[in-house]
Amino acid sequence: MLDGSEVRFSHPLLAETAYAQADPARRRRLHLALAEMADSIEVRAAHLHAGTTFPDEQVAAVLEAAALDASARGAPEAAADFFTAAGDLTPDSDPDGRRRRLFAGAHQCVLAGQSDRAEQVLRGLAELAEPGPERGRVLLLIGLLERGTGSWTQALRSMRRALDEIGDDPTRRAELEQVIAVAEMQAGDLRTAEPHVRSAEAWSSRGIDEQIAADVEVAAIMHEVASGDRPREDRTARLVVLGRAAIQTPRMDEASSMRVVEAAASLKWLDELDHARELLDQLVETLWNRQADGLLMPPLFQLCELECWSGRLDRARDLARLAEQTCERTGVPAMRAMSLVLNATLSARIGDLAAARVAAEACRAEASESGDVRNLMRALAVHGFVELSSGDGAAGVASLELSRQLQEERGYGNPAVIRSAADHIEARLAAGHVDDAERLTATLFEQADRSHNPWATMTAHRCRGLLAARCADLPEARELLETALALDRKTDPVETGRTLLALATVQRRSNQRATARATGQRALTSFTAGNAAAWVDRARTELQRLDGTSATLGELTPMETQVAHLIADGRTNGEIATTLYVSPKTVEAHLTHIYRKLGLRSRTELAGRVTAQRTPAVPGETPDARPRSATYGETNSTPPRRDP
Repeated sequence: MLDGSEVRFSHPLLAETAYAQADPARRRRLHLALAEMADSIEVRAAHLHAGTTFPDEQVAAVLEAAALDASARGAPEAAADFFTAAGDLTPDSDPDGRRRRLFAGAHQCVLAGQSDRAEQVLRGLAELAEPGPERGRVLLLIGLLERGTGSWTQALRSMRRALDEIGDDPTRRAELEQVIAVAEMQAGDLRTAEPHVRSAEAWSSRGIDEQIAADVEVAAIMHEVASGDRPREDRTARLVVLGRAAIQTPRMDEASSMRVVEAAASLKWLDELDHARELLDQLVETLWNRQADGLLMPPLFQLCELECWSGRLDRARDLARLAEQTCERTGVPAMRAMSLVLNATLSARIGDLAAARVAAEACRAEASESGDVRNLMRALAVHGFVELSSGDGAAGVASLELSRQLQEERGYGNPAVIRSAADHIEARLAAGHVDDAERLTATLFEQADRSHNPWATMTAHRCRGLLAARCADLPEARELLETALALDRKTDPVETGRTLLALATVQRRSNQRATARATGQRALTSFTAGNAAAWVDRARTELQRLDGTSATLGELTPMETQVAHLIADGRTNGEIATTLYVSPKTVEAHLTHIYRKLGLRSRTELAGRVTAQRTPAVPGETPDARPRSATYGETNSTPPRRDP
């Protein structure tokens, strides 16, 4: 706590009197003398606190003023110290003032990323407070902290306890209903959030605090967008207005920060990526400058995911790195799942599929344990995309189906929130599940029509084109894929490339080889622009088919090369697994990738190709020798922290 240590030895009076050897009474008198000479409110408050033993309202008032000053200059940790000290020195005759100051101190701890300290203060307050609105507010903040530590069940339990005590004040009631609604949505359940959204809107209609009314409005729009309801005409413009207003709040707190995040997330799901980026960029900069580490992770997550969707992977990499550092600094468990899913998404995009699988599985385990259903759905979706990117879409069907089921059960009607619907359909086709793919495509069209989402509409046409191609209706497939290209807003080069690649394949099958070659080259250019290495390989394979050339063994990874040579030597999958210290399933996966890359269909064809192109294996090459991608996490573009 504050004892003047940051200033005491810098003053001649303290140095001359051998402060370290002085008795406690002498030290206190020196600090009180220095408080009179202090030229800033914070230095004065530090000396007063060091020189005061018993509760004193005047000293508590100075400490509170210093806390407000520290908060205004972006130093939440110092503000927390001053507010807590003010609460400790508030006389027993003013219990409301003491609770108010301690409550403010706990809030500043949240901003500083000191969740454990905040929770300790709040639990003490909950014991002191009488049942009623004041304790309801304390229970609410405890719930928010429990949400931050990843205990969603416990967090919602505390919030509902707060609902029983908060009373009938319209502002407080609307605030709490809105917070519970957002917490339910963050935990991944839109259905249980809906009654709280409606209740918050009803209380808000009675005339409440302007900022809380704005929080309620943004939460209601976010729920509407994620549910896939038909959009109102003015929704985008209203989200931008509300988000910008929240950023301009003089004292950024958790409520105003989350209002920006919710507005930006909703804009993302509406495919208004430029507007979302503008809000998130400003919010991250504001929070960084104010050292509000406890609030940084949600906007970093949204911004990193947005940049992945935009194909700006260099920037996404830097944001993921900053998110990982924020997670480490604050030590909040709930942030770990968010950081893991970012790492998985980014690794999958750049083609580091092994790293993506590891991160997705870790996120899945973390989210399952904490009840964080939304990040669980994301992790499952990333795993499905990884298998699809590898050319083995059938291997991703189970994960994508579970993600779909969870989304359906919890009311997600906008397929652009967790963008897995198109991957699921393509994976089903790869597995030969044509009837399931047809049913899922019809659902995607219905959701796209209801939500009016451009991305969903484009991918729905692509999926129907793939389905038509699978059913050998090539004219219909070409028309649908060309329509998908016309609908494509070109915001995501990977999505654009996937449509072009599908069209090139259909054109080749239709004997339009020159046109197919040009389309395939456009797909390759698009994947290259998006740094999507795995999809670049798939586009090259298609171009090789068009050119009538065979891929060489040089197209394979070192591990795949070893598998190919062992196949040519007549080894079985089990023998190869034993030789390379991997599982037979891993050998099968590598064999699938080899067939795709070389355009082959059997072990006999592979053995013949190896015999024709055989070169000595690299001495000492081992399965673990393959270099990992150098794209992710290579640089750290974290801006320098501004001095407080």
